[in-house]
Amino acid sequence: MRLSSIIVCTFAVLLHCKCTFAQTQLELNIASRAKFEKADAKLNEAYKILLPQLNDDGRKKLQEAQKAWITFRDADAESEADDYLGGSIWPLIFNDCLTARTESRTAELELRIKELASH
Repeated sequence: MRLSSIIVCTFAVLLHCKCTFAQTQLELNIASRAKFEKADAKLNEAYKILLPQLNDDGRKKLQEAQKAWITFRDADAESEADDYLGGSIWPLIFNDCLTARTESRTAELELRIKELASH
């Protein structure tokens, strides 16, 4: 069940990207990495917008939280991908997990930005 949902999600990501359909595992791995890098850039934009809106203590806490979150995200993605350790699909699973966690964190930061703007 888990593998089938990952395959469906990967296919949906490729359709959403409107990119050329990757046909080999290597192409799928490369496409998944590109999607993660795009999500990571969006996360960094949100972080850079939020950080200066906080007081000194808030900035320090956000910086600490973000470092801890990155450590968690990376370890969580490795843990999930390790179900496929040694397989050619490992990078795809790893990147897809990174992307999902990063998009979720971006949404959290964007919500904080909106909440601060409404005060």
